Amino acid sequence: MREPIEFGWRTFQERPWFFVGMTAGTLFLFWMLSSIADGQKGDDAGAFIVGLATTILALVIEIVLMNWALKAHDDVREVTVAYGWSRIPFWPYLGVKLASASIVILGLILLVVPGIIAALALMFSSYLVLDKGMMPLAALKESARLTKGHRLQLLGLMALIVLMNIAGMLVFFVGVFVTAPVSMLAMVHAYRMLETAAPHHG
Repeated sequence: MREPIEFGWRTFQERPWFFVGMTAGTLFLFWMLSSIADGQKGDDAGAFIVGLATTILALVIEIVLMNWALKAHDDVREVTVAYGWSRIPFWPYLGVKLASASIVILGLILLVVPGIIAALALMFSSYLVLDKGMMPLAALKESARLTKGHRLQLLGLMALIVLMNIAGMLVFFVGVFVTAPVSMLAMVHAYRMLETAAPHHG
């Protein structure tokens, strides 16, 4: 499944500084959150509050990044910083993340392989919450439907993405500013490909 990565690279080249800035800003925010959390060690109450706040902020940042990637895929010239904040369905997004994570963990505990299959089947559920406004259960079912028959290809895509990002980190970490946005765009393209190809329910 090389086409999504090739698409991600082509799209990155159209507005490289936007994507580099987006990645740098996100990494800086995560570094700040981590630093704040580290500063609360030894204070149980403070650590709990800061941990909860950082988890919420991390989820919001994840939503913003996915909003950018979805918009950039469809029209890279129109995506703006503000667009990332245009829709923040926090509770449905949290619900689908918790539900999919629970299913994957259960599968991993059972025999490992079911967990991997579940992760591949449900990998686009959060995209469906943001892109289609679905509720968690509907998004899980639709992701499983879209990925059916394509999970081996998706596993290959994930392996390529992991290798690409490892290579990015090895280049003095600077390569991540390219590989991270290319990876996000590749994932959205894979989602769009399957969404377009799958027959729609009536």
